[in-house]
Amino acid sequence: MKDRFWGIGKATPNRKRLRRGDEVAFYVGSQERGFFAGQAKLASDLFQLDAQRKNVLGHGQGYFRVDQGVDLTDIMTWDEPRVLDSDLIGKLDFISNKEKYMVHLMGGVRAISKDDFDVILDPARRAKEEDIVSPAEFELEKYLHDFIVSNFERIDFGQKLEVFKDEDGQTGSEYPTSAGYIDILCREKQSGDFVVVELKKGQISDKVVGQTQRYIGWVRENLAKGNRVRGIIIARDFDDKLRFALPVDPKIEVKTYEIDFRLRNA
Repeated sequence: MKDRFWGIGKATPNRKRLRRGDEVAFYVGSQERGFFAGQAKLASDLFQLDAQRKNVLGHGQGYFRVDQGVDLTDIMTWDEPRVLDSDLIGKLDFISNKEKYMVHLMGGVRAISKDDFDVILDPARRAKEEDIVSPAEFELEKYLHDFIVSNFERIDFGQKLEVFKDEDGQTGSEYPTSAGYIDILCREKQSGDFVVVELKKGQISDKVVGQTQRYIGWVRENLAKGNRVRGIIIARDFDDKLRFALPVDPKIEVKTYEIDFRLRNA
């Protein structure tokens, strides 16, 4: 923080996505405990250090000597760190697996939504009641993502899709972007067009439609390269609220699913 510099390892995932003006929150911790310690804004894109700056920023210690990084501005080290307890974990959408939350904090650089960033800055912030339509439905749908990914080849989307995989080996399941995490990023096998698949997961209709539109825009700007981009929202029900929230431009369609429970005698 004193150097106003963040050193980035050569193999750190998502390092190439860092851009000047991005806001960041710094997490410090291990598998046993952890906390968010402060925030800053990036004053540069990722860049390579020359020999002189490597020596200055290394402070004579090999551990701190790096080849690349980003400059920082608007730095704040919080007097009261934001402890990552069960309460905070429950509020962060980018942590989809609440039991194994550490998998979402590994890798050095993670893209999160503006909503999640604001929650980290203010842990006392509570989700508004209208943000979750049904707590029971939300609990069930937390497992929907894993089910779809595990059974992807058997699910009929109306066309042949495959889960996207980029040149860095990052798969389309919970695909990281500067706009947040896409639930499942796919491509049509025949045309190569991109498909953003989002799960409603108890959200209000306006929120999930806006989120899907945001991801479509990001994919169109960063990955599409002339290919078309559309969206699929998977929801429990297709009610009037969701129907009226959809844009007139038919780039987003809705598919519904059913959950079937069967009780058997032991």
